Amino acid sequence: MRRKFLVTFGLFSALLALSLGSTHAQSEVVVRIVTDAVTGQPRYDPPLLRIEPGDTVVFANRGHVHASRTVPGMHPPDAELWWGQVGEDVRVTFTVPGVYGHKCGASYPQGLIGLVVVGDPSPNLEAARAVAHPPAAARLLDSLFAELTAPN
Repeated sequence: MRRKFLVTFGLFSALLALSLGSTHAQSEVVVRIVTDAVTGQPRYDPPLLRIEPGDTVVFANRGHVHASRTVPGMHPPDAELWWGQVGEDVRVTFTVPGVYGHKCGASYPQGLIGLVVVGDPSPNLEAARAVAHPPAAARLLDSLFAELTAPN
């Protein structure tokens, strides 16, 4: 009886230690495409998303003539990239910290671009900022990078 209690207590303690060791529960976040009330152009909502490693983002494109794809040069070197198809939702689990740019290929020149920041942005922040973009996308990214780097 005592041995059974000790085994059970030991398993319970191990599970408790594992759960307390991780302060972040993995989550799933949705990024939608909406029409901007001011410009009438499509945009990602939210345009700047901060998540933790292990979190999943669903880029909800179903019912739209848009997609979500990795912007070349705007991702950490060891990151897994994605290439969503027009009108299809894309589910991406982010494991590598850094800054990820995502865009819709067709509407990118009109500014349909966004940022996902996974944990610490520093691994590729400057490289991501240095990527050239069409004017509308560049203006939006300037404001997103300013928001990202603003002191709290």
